Amino acid sequence: MAAATLRQEQRRLRWAMLSPALIFILAMIVFPLVYTGYLSTTDAFGAVNAHRSFIGLANFSDALSDTRRFWPAVVRTAVFTVAAVALELCLGLAVAMLLRRPFGGMRWVRTILMVPLLATPVAVGVLWLLILDPTVGIANHLLGLVGIPPQPFLGSVAECCRRWS
Repeated sequence: MAAATLRQEQRRLRWAMLSPALIFILAMIVFPLVYTGYLSTTDAFGAVNAHRSFIGLANFSDALSDTRRFWPAVVRTAVFTVAAVALELCLGLAVAMLLRRPFGGMRWVRTILMVPLLATPVAVGVLWLLILDPTVGIANHLLGLVGIPPQPFLGSVAECCRRWS
């Protein structure tokens, strides 16, 4: 009997731990999809607060029957997508084959090719550093709005030196 109760508690705890992520997914993915589906069945155009009435699938039938704009756009999009994927695949494969064998200046070429891969994490790191900054960061500003004093999220130099000495 106790094992069954423990399993139920663990199951509840799992759902309790998952619920913030599920709520975030609902808020950021499912809601916009459902709202866009709703708007596509109305005559909404322009302003968010404008009056709109339900028109069903008329928007879809209008788009699919527009041979002057819609279908040429579909063809252009398909051609662009196929061409871009083929070009990227060929260039990526060619660069990989060239870098497979050693050659003079190979380290420089690899460095140049790796810089874009490293730039994004560095930029994200700097952004978080600014967000968590104790003096100008938005995190401490938001905490101050609810009455919580500024926090040294990333610690201080004095703490770091004391800890490692």
